[in-house]
Amino acid sequence: MTKFKRQNATQNAENQQQAYQAQQAQQVFIQVPIPLEEWNDLRKQIDKIQEEVTATRKERDDEMITIDEACKIWKVSRSTYHRWRNEGKIDFPLVKIGKTVKMKRRDVLRFNENGIEND
Repeated sequence: MTKFKRQNATQNAENQQQAYQAQQAQQVFIQVPIPLEEWNDLRKQIDKIQEEVTATRKERDDEMITIDEACKIWKVSRSTYHRWRNEGKIDFPLVKIGKTVKMKRRDVLRFNENGIEND
C-alpha cells in the first residue's frame, strides 16, 4: 500500500470516528426517578397490553379466510392457487363451509414465508 493510500485510509477512519462521536454527543438521556410503586403499576400495564396483543394476534392467525383472501396475500391469481393445490404445494388443511373453501390465515402466512415463487 502506498504512503498516499495509507494516509487516505487513516484519514477516512478518523473522519468516520469523528462523525460517530458527534452523533453520540447529540443523544441526550434524562433519568427521571419515579417511585417504585408507580414503576410496578406501569410494568403491570405494559404486561397486560402485551398479553392482549398476543391474544389478538393468535385470534387473527386462527381466523379462517377464503381462497380469494389467500390469493391477495400471496399476490397470485386464483388459477395459480388451483395449480399449486393440484401440484401438491398446498399441503395444509382446507375446510369446506357450505360451498366456500377456507383455510387458517396462519397457514397462508407460513406458506408465503416459505418462499414459494409467484408465477
